[in-house]
Amino acid sequence: VVAVVLAVFIVVFAVVVFGAVGGGSCRDPVSGAPQTCRWDHGAFAALAFVLGGVTSIASGFIGMAIAVRGNSRTALQAQRGYAPAFDTALRAAAVMGFALPALALIVLFVAIVLFRLHYWRDGEVAELYEVIAGYGLGGSAIALFGRVGGGIYTKAADVG
Repeated sequence: VVAVVLAVFIVVFAVVVFGAVGGGSCRDPVSGAPQTCRWDHGAFAALAFVLGGVTSIASGFIGMAIAVRGNSRTALQAQRGYAPAFDTALRAAAVMGFALPALALIVLFVAIVLFRLHYWRDGEVAELYEVIAGYGLGGSAIALFGRVGGGIYTKAADVG
């Protein structure tokens, strides 16, 4: 159910990003005079948003899997003392701390390289980085769902 809700959100919001970025380029920002719409900017921004959202979902899944395994191993090591438990917890945290940003950076790098095939052809370097901002928007939007959902879960656990 959660995956369906996130998928619907990503698709609907990607359409909004497509319209806002592509349609927003139909007028000159300074003079307000009409100009040719750049719907390709909207398409690339929407694709970057989807990539950011999927990366955020994958990071959340990987992070939770590592946390569950790390917590169970830490609890097992706690029978031997504080030091082994601390070492195990620190190693699990280090795996998450390096793996998740690495995943995000790899996807971002690949997106920039692939998007550059279109934007470097026309010499539009600034436009490339404007549409790649959709990647951060997608990742942040899905992370917000995780944060809100986690808060609701903890409140429910507190209540009983």
